[in-house]
Amino acid sequence: MERIIISKEKINKLINAIFENARELLNEANILFSNKKYARTYTLSQICLEELAKAKLFTDAFISTNDEYFYERLEVALGMMYNHQMKLVEAALIELEMEISKTRSGEEMKALNLFLTESDKAKEYDRNKNNSLYVDIRNDNILTPFQKISVEMASKRLKKAETLYEWSELSFKKIDKTNYLN
Repeated sequence: MERIIISKEKINKLINAIFENARELLNEANILFSNKKYARTYTLSQICLEELAKAKLFTDAFISTNDEYFYERLEVALGMMYNHQMKLVEAALIELEMEISKTRSGEEMKALNLFLTESDKAKEYDRNKNNSLYVDIRNDNILTPFQKISVEMASKRLKKAETLYEWSELSFKKIDKTNYLN
């Protein structure tokens, strides 16, 4: 199998572009939430989380110092770019890292349980993203996205996207990229 060749400089630019897109999605989600457009708020918040997961996957490749590991992580990142449920599991890993970084010793199990709960819900979150976009018919009832996505659902997803965006961006900014670009 042929190796995919992408330079670390290009990956760095890709990660920055992903963060920019995530920031724009988050800004637009906030505008929609302010205008009581909860279904689309959910959609954009969810897509923001998926973008953050992509940024993490490419960051894992970027910070690799071993060539073999670099190409392995790069293949994983490229392979998961269009797998929405796997990106949600990766977003749950970001949340796990964030929670562990702020927990006191001995509370790691609480963070791990949060990860397991969130990763179990990946399919549900992906289904809700679709519910936030499409009109449906169930049991002879026509359901619009507005009917299927509550204010609470949109608010929780938006808050999670905001929290993980802030933490992910700060984490990425802390990396001394000059160590990896040489």
